[in-house]
Amino acid sequence: MRGWLVRSNHVTRALSLVSIGAMSVLGCGGGAAEPVQQTTAGAEVETPRATFSGTWSGERFDAQWVALGWQWPGGWTVFLSDRPPNEGDVGLPVEATYVELRFGDTAQPVATEAGQTMSPYVTVAPNADGSTTPYEGEATSMVQLTDVSMTGSYDPSASTPQTVGTATLELDATFGADASHAAGSLRGRGTIPIVFLGAPHVACRDAQPPPTDYTWAEAPNLRQAPSTPLHGNVRGRAFTPASIFFERRTTNGEEEWALIASTETNIGFPGVEHETLTVRFDRAPRRGRTTRAMASGGGYFQACVGLGTTSWNADNAYALEITRWQVSRCTPGEGSAPAHLGTASGRIIVTYRGFEEAQNSWVAGTFTNVPIVTPSCE
Repeated sequence: MRGWLVRSNHVTRALSLVSIGAMSVLGCGGGAAEPVQQTTAGAEVETPRATFSGTWSGERFDAQWVALGWQWPGGWTVFLSDRPPNEGDVGLPVEATYVELRFGDTAQPVATEAGQTMSPYVTVAPNADGSTTPYEGEATSMVQLTDVSMTGSYDPSASTPQTVGTATLELDATFGADASHAAGSLRGRGTIPIVFLGAPHVACRDAQPPPTDYTWAEAPNLRQAPSTPLHGNVRGRAFTPASIFFERRTTNGEEEWALIASTETNIGFPGVEHETLTVRFDRAPRRGRTTRAMASGGGYFQACVGLGTTSWNADNAYALEITRWQVSRCTPGEGSAPAHLGTASGRIIVTYRGFEEAQNSWVAGTFTNVPIVTPSCE
């Protein structure tokens, strides 16, 4: 995999993070420097310091800021930058050149095996005139992440970044030459902080055990539908929607209908902070039963993976029964709220076929007098 120019949106500030002065170039396995005392909010805390140095594009490269941080998208990522974040800025300075090593979307970072090979991603600072010459050479690295210790958890009432632990990183990376950059390397070993660079998604912070009152089936049958309000087992964790509604939209003159169930309380577009099931219909819903065989398309699930959501587009099937469908005159919504068309009641089973690390998933149960909405009455 090639490294490439990425101007990211990491939410970072120089708060209890690694800030390193001038260093000598180290071979892989060099020792970490002694911890230094840093003061945050009037209290003395120990912030680990580590040494990662080498060459980049024919010049010396000293990693001035190193941390294992959670971000979305990307999950747990090690950042090695030639300068630290500016206080209060969003992301690293535009003048920064930095390397990212992405370790996955688990709820907590995990240790790796010795000698794991990874493809580092490189963000190259703009030239003096503002133009960019993105790195397009081959980049590889041998990485080991050990001694992962989470000493805290994310605090929704505090600002980010938040330091919640430490880990030991050992790195030996090489960057091949391309049309604009000479070959280079980055090596070192040391203890680095674990930080939240941004807030975990609201729906994903506290995973609850999945329900077991429905057994997954490729062809859902309403006789097996739970008689309780809509809920589910999505990728091995409980899904409990806070809002359920039918939505009508018009795209290029074509009417489109969907049933939406989301952990977002407000009716409308839920956004990626929330888990959301979207079931699309080929025609306007009406009283009676409708089924869809297991196949691709038919909607999607914005589902939690670790601490953030992802758009899950696996094969899915559903069985739907609408027992009450009452539509009246369109009533405009207040502010940015959608317009109201009526209400509906019924029950549904939606099953998603798992693949690779994703488990078979389902959402099933009843809904009563849920809104039927449209963006506007116009």
